[in-house]
Amino acid sequence: QFLARLRYIDGLELDVPLDWIAVSPDGSVIKRASSDVAAAVEEPSELGSSGTLRYSEDLPTAASEDLEKADYPLLRLMQAGAPTAELCARIRDLYDRPRGVGMLAVTAAFRVGLTTGPPAIQRACMEALCSFCRGGPEDAALARSLANSALLSGLRELPLTPQQAANIRRAEALSEVQRYKLLALAASQDPKWSAVW
Repeated sequence: QFLARLRYIDGLELDVPLDWIAVSPDGSVIKRASSDVAAAVEEPSELGSSGTLRYSEDLPTAASEDLEKADYPLLRLMQAGAPTAELCARIRDLYDRPRGVGMLAVTAAFRVGLTTGPPAIQRACMEALCSFCRGGPEDAALARSLANSALLSGLRELPLTPQQAANIRRAEALSEVQRYKLLALAASQDPKWSAVW
């Protein structure tokens, strides 16, 4: 799937499907059939710091749907490297909305952060999960929802620091199955994470 990186005025950067883009950076209108997208890119390459396109075979198909449902301020906090307390406050605010209307936005943002975000955003997502796991009975349902989002995100490996893995191992808020599956994904993580974390 071909993606374009959008850089919003407030600094948020998101990778979106190329066919969502209707106007090029120079202001000209882009007209193309979906079959022309492949011809527009001569050689698939990873997105660089200044590039706009990348080809990703392992991006989950649900990521574009999640992006539409995700809470923009929460994504912005993740990307800005906001403290975990701010992320958790935003997540809690959304979670506490009547009839659970905010929870869809939380889980969608969480999945987008884990599946398409750089290591810093993935780290923020996992730290927020661990914070809610340590939070006590009032945060248990929220911790379980975030854990399910991580498990259903399609990730083959879950980047966890040793401290985060220990928090999940001891988390009474999570079910035994959730703890087992999260730790199994963490155990399969690529050694490259050790340099990043």
